[in-house]
Amino acid sequence: MCNLKPNLHSACVMATILVGWTGSQAIVSTILRGSSGLANGSNPGHTERDQRVADLLARGDRLLRAGREPQARDRYQRALVLNPYASAARERLALLDVSRGRYAQALAEIHLIVQTDPAWFEQARSIHTYLKAERVVNDALAGLERHLQRYPRDESAWLLLAAILARCGEFQRARDALTRLRPAARTDTLDASTRAAIRRGLELTSR
Repeated sequence: MCNLKPNLHSACVMATILVGWTGSQAIVSTILRGSSGLANGSNPGHTERDQRVADLLARGDRLLRAGREPQARDRYQRALVLNPYASAARERLALLDVSRGRYAQALAEIHLIVQTDPAWFEQARSIHTYLKAERVVNDALAGLERHLQRYPRDESAWLLLAAILARCGEFQRARDALTRLRPAARTDTLDASTRAAIRRGLELTSR
């Protein structure tokens, strides 16, 4: 049996490819339960490893701004191999998945961020601040909004849109997206956790 921590990203992506929105949520839950110490956020500090992760993220961002998305994705994935807790790398991969229309994979990444780093949406630093690639972000959002125009009842896509808008500092638009969702009591547990994390973040960062 494989070690779940180093293979968390690849397992998550395979899950979403195989089973789509609802099934991906179930498998993400299984991965988190099976990975000892991951769901409760234990993250041993390794300065050298963290510096290598930061270097990979910086290289990936430069590649992304240069229009070299496959190479950027490779750097972000390598960062996650080094540290499966690297929410910054996971968020970048989620954004790239959105830009390619891979919404199930993107939402699974967001769920994993919330499970491993519950305060992620409470930080003030937005995607635009660190990525400096507005075209990439705007194109990803435009594609997701077109999808929602075609499939307005896709609640998973609305949740994904709310997450990205919240991290872009588009707080009112994020709130509007959340209003399109059913009451939390009627949703999947992971969806409910992610929605709650977004709401907490909106309350704190928009004051």
